[in-house]
Amino acid sequence: MKNIYQNAEISKIFEKDIPFVREIERTCFGEKFHENFEKLIANDSYIYLLAKVNNEVVAYAGASIEYEQSDLLYVAVKSDFRRQKIASKLLLSLFEMVKNRGAEEMFLEVEEDNTSAINLYKGLGFVFLGTRKNYYGDKSAMVFVKKL
Repeated sequence: MKNIYQNAEISKIFEKDIPFVREIERTCFGEKFHENFEKLIANDSYIYLLAKVNNEVVAYAGASIEYEQSDLLYVAVKSDFRRQKIASKLLLSLFEMVKNRGAEEMFLEVEEDNTSAINLYKGLGFVFLGTRKNYYGDKSAMVFVKKL
């Protein structure tokens, strides 16, 4: 486990990486979900990072930045690479980048029954703020914030 975490390389997403990121997006979020990565990676208001292990793209995360505030938008990890601290390493890099761009805090919403993600976020210092009822259709979202 530790070796994979140490071997994970974090970098920005470039256009050549988009097909690999799309495959992770499809397997994690389904066929109907389709983010416009070309537009997002070209926009200074967003930071999207990926994690590679042995040159294989295994995870990505993205955040928006507006003034002193950042919103964590997505975190997705290939199923074979989950629970190996790759998401943590990816998010720690993302925190540093948004902080360097002037963000002082980061917000996120997570489905209330996604205990794995909730535990990850709490472990990284996010604090529960409240609930948004029916944010995900019939499911509510828990809102968290982290001081950067």
